[in-house]
Amino acid sequence: MPAWHATLQGYMIDHIRPNARRNCGCGYRQADTIHHCRDCAIAIHMYGLLQPENLFPSTPSHFQQLLFNIWTNSAPPAFPPRIWTTISLITICAIEIGRRTAYRLKYHPQTGQPMSSTRIIQKAQQEAEAFFWKTLGDRKATFSPGKEDTPKLPFLAWDHSAASWRITKPHRWSLRLSQA
Repeated sequence: MPAWHATLQGYMIDHIRPNARRNCGCGYRQADTIHHCRDCAIAIHMYGLLQPENLFPSTPSHFQQLLFNIWTNSAPPAFPPRIWTTISLITICAIEIGRRTAYRLKYHPQTGQPMSSTRIIQKAQQEAEAFFWKTLGDRKATFSPGKEDTPKLPFLAWDHSAASWRITKPHRWSLRLSQA
């Protein structure tokens, strides 16, 4: 996992110097902190997995609330902070894994044919997502046991009958033009 540390305004940014962070793996040039935290296509994909509309149903701006909770490491109300810290760090690391994958595919393609930008982003998102679910699955055994009143997240809940945390991946589907 990449090394992380808190910097200005409480945002967690990777250890890469700011001048080396100008071009994002998603292809955006002159990327700033706002792009890396909010606008990057890889980051947006990862935030979608966390289902902010279900995490914060009473908040009209669920996406902004999710960003705040992840990047400032503030747990949603009544949710165990230690578990949320792990989820935040796994999410941030997954975004970084996705960006590194995009860089690798763009500048060091495995085949002689370079991939399209759209395909690079899709592969990077898949890598980031796979990393997130695998790492969350590996780490859930270290989470403290839930209680009767432990709130559940859309993708993580305490299963009382099995006495363990249960991960539920969101159902994703797509409708191709040929299927319409």
